[in-house]
Amino acid sequence: MDEQDTSGRIVIESHRKWFGDQRLGTFVVSLDGTSAGKLPPEGRVELRCASGVHVVRIRQWWYRSKPTEVQISIGQTVSLRADIPRTGSVLNRMTTFIVTPWRALSLTEIR
Repeated sequence: MDEQDTSGRIVIESHRKWFGDQRLGTFVVSLDGTSAGKLPPEGRVELRCASGVHVVRIRQWWYRSKPTEVQISIGQTVSLRADIPRTGSVLNRMTTFIVTPWRALSLTEIR
């Protein structure tokens, strides 16, 4: 069996508007604790991985998302959206960025 027969994909998209230097708005994507790629604003990154459970996380500067577990089956593609939280009051979101930067970003599955 070759690698394609036992692998799947994780696709991560960002639809954020970013003004100025696009490199400053880029998310760093990690897969299972290892840097796996860079996701520019309004961009997309595709990660090939073996079937099974994987942990995906994004970061930008010192801000991070919560670790997100993804179950991949053979030949399956899971799509995720990387962003900042857009729900709750502005005050609550600002407090999250200041007090808990390790969960200030959002990584959600697109169904």
